This record gives sequence, structure tokens and C-alpha cells, in this order.
Amino acid sequence: MAIYEYGLEVISGDASRWSKNPPLEEHIEECRRWLAVYARPSKGWGKRTSYGYKHTVEAWAGRYITNGAFLEAARRMGFELRRVRDNCPNAFFKMKIEDPARRRRREQRQRDDLQIGS
Repeated sequence: MAIYEYGLEVISGDASRWSKNPPLEEHIEECRRWLAVYARPSKGWGKRTSYGYKHTVEAWAGRYITNGAFLEAARRMGFELRRVRDNCPNAFFKMKIEDPARRRRREQRQRDDLQIGS
């Protein structure tokens, strides 16, 4: 399954309107860094798509990220993916995401506990 900037390869319909450029390595790396912090494998399929996750990474990174970069980063990290529907560039994943706000609170509690124990 080919991955381009826009996402998974689209074959039928007006496929000519989609770019065949691969995602940029710097975007893939940004996604990989986010996934390493927040994503874990899961047994079930998540409800969010690659397109939704790419917006989350954009907010975190403070810059534009392509859908294909998120797909490629997740694939390289071993996350299972499946197309949302036939001829759709987006995918679902077998992953669960730790809520960033919950993670920050947990890390703050850990820092506070270290300071109390010192």
C-alpha cells in the first residue's frame, strides 16, 4: 500500500488530482516523536483517523504536517493500520493515545513527589 503526502494511495475516481510526492522525512520524524510520547499499541481499532491525528501533531509541533507523514511514521513504528473505506486516503490504527493533559498532570505529580522526598 503506497503512502504519499496526502495519505494512502487513491486509485479510482479523479486520482490524478492527488500528488504522488512522498511525505517529507522531517514531517515523518515530527510524527514519530509525537507517537513515541503519546501512542501505545492496542488490540482494537481506534475511532480517530490519520487525518485527525495529523491535526493533533500539527498543534503539538506548531507547524503543518501531512496526512502521509503521520501514516508513514505510524507504519514505521509498527502500528497496524487499515483504510477507512475503499479509495480513501485516511486510515484507522490499532493504537491508543495518552491524553496530553493527563500526561502533564502525572509528570507534575512525579516532579512534586521527587521534591518532597528530597
